[in-house]
Amino acid sequence: MKNSLTLGDHGVRNGNVLHMFFRQLGGGCAMYYIDKELFDTRFNYDFTDIKDDGKKFVRGGKNYSRPTGCKRYAIKVNDKYEDNKWLGCSGDIKEWPVAYHGTKENNSHDIAKNGFDLSKCQRFAYGRGIYCTPDPETARLYAKEYVFQGKTYHLIFQTRVNPKTMVVVKKADLNGHGEYWTVPENGHIRPYGVCVYPV
Repeated sequence: MKNSLTLGDHGVRNGNVLHMFFRQLGGGCAMYYIDKELFDTRFNYDFTDIKDDGKKFVRGGKNYSRPTGCKRYAIKVNDKYEDNKWLGCSGDIKEWPVAYHGTKENNSHDIAKNGFDLSKCQRFAYGRGIYCTPDPETARLYAKEYVFQGKTYHLIFQTRVNPKTMVVVKKADLNGHGEYWTVPENGHIRPYGVCVYPV
């Protein structure tokens, strides 16, 4: 961040949620925020004390690993898409499977506001596409730690993925971790929640 620029120059407006954390090297300060207007609090969910051992959930024909241990803040999606059948949980054929995506703090606001942008992706270890995983613990490996009010957190996005275009590029190991999916088009992976985990 340049010292001559204001918060407004970075797109921060009155009422934005602003988290600050300090980097050890060089003493620089990085900014982390998502505009509170992008959230739909009616669908927030507290997974912090939930245990899913032995329970099975399915979304879009794929196993759904719930993000236990986090607080999930719902992103507004009602006015973004033609319908929300992709977001269903009844087994409807238009329902999409759940996946997770970990990212850098400076990408979070744009993803919550505009969705994913393949042109901003830099590494394609298993082929071109937006990477995600059905396992929240695998996604957390790509989440950057940040400190807010003296506590450290991870943030990952909860998404739905179009099953017709997603590609399984790496299968899970024996513990269920490490499966990766790629999505070749921006609109075929849709963020609908921000999962915040205490570290």
